[in-house]
Amino acid sequence: ELIEAILLEVEALLNLGRVGDARKRLADVDDRVSLSTAYATLLGRAFYEANDSKTAKRYIECALASDAENPDALYYHGLIARDLGERIDAVSAFIQVRKRDLEESGPPWEGNFGAIDSLVEGAIGLLEERIRAMLRGVEIHIEPYPSEAQVRAEMDPRQVLYVEQVDPERGVFERMWVFHKNIVRAGIMPGTAQQDLAALIEREVLSGRGVL
Repeated sequence: ELIEAILLEVEALLNLGRVGDARKRLADVDDRVSLSTAYATLLGRAFYEANDSKTAKRYIECALASDAENPDALYYHGLIARDLGERIDAVSAFIQVRKRDLEESGPPWEGNFGAIDSLVEGAIGLLEERIRAMLRGVEIHIEPYPSEAQVRAEMDPRQVLYVEQVDPERGVFERMWVFHKNIVRAGIMPGTAQQDLAALIEREVLSGRGVL
């Protein structure tokens, strides 16, 4: 119960952008306590999102020791390995996550988003003019999930979307991929989908991330 309370508080702090406070609260976790796979994974995720990959790795390894095929533990194992430059481990984990995610059936509301291309166009229409200008003429690709080739290139298999900046000097983005199964996985609901996607698109564009 204490760990659950800490995790809930940490999630709230992270949502507020208070990463330092989240790390302080995570310091209250007693690492001598025996953990289930689920709690070890949740703690690994919390430490990862609080920018403590070293501790996150320890908890994720604990989770995988008890369930080597747990998709959530594998996912964070892949993210941590990618951050540490361990490409082979990252790709191996991401490929396994992709396979297991594609085997899962979606929730009942998955079909309630309507035409995904219209949803994306509506989300772009909500953006500020300066951001829309950077996406003018963007080529939109709608896919259920990142391809195996994209995942082998170390793309996050659960990423909702990404934009590709072919010519940075022009300051525009020429291609956008949207993965509709990951829209659902990210917790985006039909009623707020346009606003949520608009926020994600804005973040991607302003980060200048381009191809992962």
